[in-house]
Amino acid sequence: MNEKIFVLAAVAAAQIVLFDGTATGASAAGLTKHQIENARYIVPSIGEPPDDHLTLKNGEGKLATTTVGVTQSVGGMIGTPPQTGGAAVIYENTGGSGDFMFVEALVLNGGKVKAVAYKSLGDRSVVNKLSIKDGQIILDMLAHGPHDSAVEPTMHRVVHYKFVKDKLIGPDVE
Repeated sequence: MNEKIFVLAAVAAAQIVLFDGTATGASAAGLTKHQIENARYIVPSIGEPPDDHLTLKNGEGKLATTTVGVTQSVGGMIGTPPQTGGAAVIYENTGGSGDFMFVEALVLNGGKVKAVAYKSLGDRSVVNKLSIKDGQIILDMLAHGPHDSAVEPTMHRVVHYKFVKDKLIGPDVE
């Protein structure tokens, strides 16, 4: 039986967010919190391509001067056809005041968990809830509206992403 735990986690900019993960062992329905927090992630290039990769330990990692961490995760069947997977919201901080947020799709392949696709959520966006339903990754979030300051997004959005052939299909949220 899967139980949900709710733990407050501070991200690099000392924002407090709700961390919603799966507390108990692996299931056919999706990856566990432990698997997601110790997976290999895509570290999207903020400047020039190419993207980099980093295996996180307990949801955190560092690549040169870039700090990367998981703020929310959820396991579930993703894609068409459905496969054991999950999703994570990660932050990337390159040393400045911004936390660049991304949603990443993860899959179990050959016994290893790795992120295979991502979408940008913008600088300092706030994800209220991350879920998977009917194979889609769903984010209930606050993005920046046209008159918002960098630290206070106010535009409520519910964003759906489909995972198709190692790509996340859905809107860029900037």
